Amino acid sequence: DAPLSFVHRPWERYDSKDDGIAWNSSLLKLPSFRKALIEALQCTTVQATLMLTPEKVELLFHASRDEGPVTLDRRDGSHPKRTTTENVEIRVCDLIAYYLTPGVGYHAWSSRDSKEAAWLAPDFDLIDSLDQRNKAINEWIERLKAYH
Repeated sequence: DAPLSFVHRPWERYDSKDDGIAWNSSLLKLPSFRKALIEALQCTTVQATLMLTPEKVELLFHASRDEGPVTLDRRDGSHPKRTTTENVEIRVCDLIAYYLTPGVGYHAWSSRDSKEAAWLAPDFDLIDSLDQRNKAINEWIERLKAYH
């Protein structure tokens, strides 16, 4: 049985999607949370390195180098074919958009309806070009500003 939530509504059962940033988090109902997300989506501080190799895609967080990289899977289960290795700087804003996007991020594995929600979200992937990522981030900012 799920524990009670004392953060949002003490009488409701706790939902793990409220632990972090997710497209379906009930925290999005809070204007202060949306404001914090908008600020984070404007932060261009480099937080991680995306290592693209012919074999895999790995994300190495700069704050946790001792723990090693995290292997990422694309939403469709495939990666573009590569013949070279490339490292891409990942900013705070990229990570926030990644976690917000249905089908990726922390809660992709736990949500049955993330595929249905994907059409509502900007198309975002960490392996996209900088211009593509910036466009999706700006779309997320506009959607969060318009959220009621």
